[in-house]
Amino acid sequence: MQAKAEKILLRSALNLVFFSFFIQGGLALAVYAVIVGFYPEGQFKLFNTSILLAVGAAFLESLSEPFYTVMLFKMEFSTRAKAESVSIFVKSVMIYALVYRGGLDLLAYSAAQVAYSCVLFAMYFLISGREESKDLVK
Repeated sequence: MQAKAEKILLRSALNLVFFSFFIQGGLALAVYAVIVGFYPEGQFKLFNTSILLAVGAAFLESLSEPFYTVMLFKMEFSTRAKAESVSIFVKSVMIYALVYRGGLDLLAYSAAQVAYSCVLFAMYFLISGREESKDLVK
């Protein structure tokens, strides 16, 4: 009986996360429109592209939220720490390479944020798939 209640609670939490995608998508578009519309483009190279990448990275990172919710529900904090650590490492290396070696500024941060979001999503996806496989074997 308790397992059924836990599944219902988890499903409710995931439904809330999935519902938030629509809100986050709308906010991402609004932020992009406001920043691009009101901020002078001349200060940074490829400003509009940088902002589009940063907003896209934020939305892409939000796609990781269902995995995070499940990990939080199952109290798998070390799993999250591992995924975040790998993602932060990749982001740091990219920022270094693009700023100090490539001479980019805002675009370097935006591209590194996209890489962070992609790696985080991939890590969560792969870890959750492996965890599901363990559950099936039990």
